[in-house]
Amino acid sequence: MHSHDPPPNQSPFDKVHGMHTPPKKEQVSPWAWFVIGGAVLLNTAVNLTWLSASSAPRSTSLWMQVSYPTLNWLSNVSAILNTLVSIPLPYFYERFGIKANLIVAGLINMLGCWIRYLAVLVPEQHRFLVVMVGQTLAAIAGPMVTNTVAAAFMPLLPRQPQTPPSYSACQDRIGVFKGMKMLARQKDFWWLLILASTGFGMALCFSAIIMEAIIPFGYSEQQAGVCVAVIIISGLVGGGVTGYWMGLRNDHNTIIKIFTPLTIFTYVMFIFQIIRNSLSVIIIACIANGFASYGLFSVYLELASEMTYPVPECVSNCIISAACSVTTFLFTLILDALRADGNANPPFHMQSSLIAASVIVALGSLPCLFLKGDMKRLAVDQSMTTDPK
Repeated sequence: MHSHDPPPNQSPFDKVHGMHTPPKKEQVSPWAWFVIGGAVLLNTAVNLTWLSASSAPRSTSLWMQVSYPTLNWLSNVSAILNTLVSIPLPYFYERFGIKANLIVAGLINMLGCWIRYLAVLVPEQHRFLVVMVGQTLAAIAGPMVTNTVAAAFMPLLPRQPQTPPSYSACQDRIGVFKGMKMLARQKDFWWLLILASTGFGMALCFSAIIMEAIIPFGYSEQQAGVCVAVIIISGLVGGGVTGYWMGLRNDHNTIIKIFTPLTIFTYVMFIFQIIRNSLSVIIIACIANGFASYGLFSVYLELASEMTYPVPECVSNCIISAACSVTTFLFTLILDALRADGNANPPFHMQSSLIAASVIVALGSLPCLFLKGDMKRLAVDQSMTTDPK
């Protein structure tokens, strides 16, 4: 027996967590599917909080008596706080565990959402302030993902699975701060960080901005809302396709090299297809954009977890999430600044913004040509499959 092996009556998972139970074979617990379903619900809830004002920009701006750029600060504050909270989040995960963080996040976001609701009771000149206070509080919980309904079942989750899903999942990992130092010296992680922060940052920005780009051409808020809905729904489909592909082939680099050019093309489509009386072609562009851009995000996170092993997944994933929040904020400011004025035809159109978005995504996608992410975590699991010793 090797000196680093656990004793016969102790599994590797028990070794890490200080438990002494009979060994159990690595497998995916049924709880994992419950948690996945919860994660989908939680992220949906966060997106509803983040996009609730921009989903009906004309009505909301009139109701709160603010301009579109001011209204967009409700999304901007979410991006800023997502960044600030994501930075210490790996330490909180390591120190208190994921379950505790989710419960706290649920309470924070619930309070923020209810404060926002109080805006219906105050005079119109104070509505934006009340909504901003609630949005700010709710945004703190954004990286931890939950709300009132989704928060209810969080205490029911186990602190950890009874059996580890894989051999690598139960191995000792390096500390959070040492892991950050290692990532700072890893060139491939920087390439991936640029790719993810550009691609997904622009996708998040577009989810909030696209309605303001469509409405000047005579489309209603209901029609603009349909466009956002199909972006999100097609993004779910794209994520399912890329997730299945990753599980089948374990070839994350190929997925990135195929989907990245498709993403660039969808932004070019918006330049020419956001015109009057062409809702169907705009919807086609939205479907393509959601499928390609949202479908890549899980690939970025999975590849980061693989190529940075044994750095804890929460470190690489939180850094990527923080970077995406920063770029979402910056891209929103840039696209807002390029908005036409009231004398344009049509007034306040965003054609220059659409061109800028295409250029930014194209330039930020260049690292996909150099990315060579090694599947280090998978190699550890495969080595144990072929050589259990």
